[in-house]
Amino acid sequence: DASYLEDQDHWWMAGLHRDVFVYATQATYVADVVARAELEANLSSGRLRTKVNVGSDQPMGPGWTVELTLLNARGRSALRGVHRAEVAHQVTNAYAFRGKQALFDVKVPKVAPWSSEAPHRYTLVVKLCDPAGEPVEVVRCKVGFKRVEVRNNELLINGEPVLINGVNGHDHDDERGKAVTRAAMREDVLMMKQWNFNAVRTAHYPNDSSFLDICDELGLY
Repeated sequence: DASYLEDQDHWWMAGLHRDVFVYATQATYVADVVARAELEANLSSGRLRTKVNVGSDQPMGPGWTVELTLLNARGRSALRGVHRAEVAHQVTNAYAFRGKQALFDVKVPKVAPWSSEAPHRYTLVVKLCDPAGEPVEVVRCKVGFKRVEVRNNELLINGEPVLINGVNGHDHDDERGKAVTRAAMREDVLMMKQWNFNAVRTAHYPNDSSFLDICDELGLY
């Protein structure tokens, strides 16, 4: 039987290993949020570039908007004023229409940078509002501001040289096989940190988003 498991660095197991779920939305909803939080050259202020894609199973006219809020670790706003953008809608040229999306490019003063040693994170809150200004959906995600460069043959994170001490990671549990729980993932990441690893190689297949969130929270490249 073990011939089905044989591999040099990974055991192959059949079946469904992760949660499968169904969810419902309003007719118009937030389909995706892409956020890039970068530390600027002065290493003190940040720039948050965000694209919010809106899905809809009905025609959308003008007036739909997206509001952007960024909260620090204490739950206070890290932005000046309210940032709002209108959702693009197709008017004339269908070939030039890039989709129902709202774009933001916001400067954030005095940010706390994210690194493996100090994984400071902010909460990005996205609110989709209908033409009457009523909120339809609110989603949130974590972001961290960092600057990655290669200069003079050195890898710099936020202007500081970093030596990568990494380890391979795989979905594997001694009792549950590849059905790894979030608690077990967190235990693995904590063990990596305790043994002075600062990076993990996610090998061969997409990881559970929970694992990526834990690496983001505890500070693992």
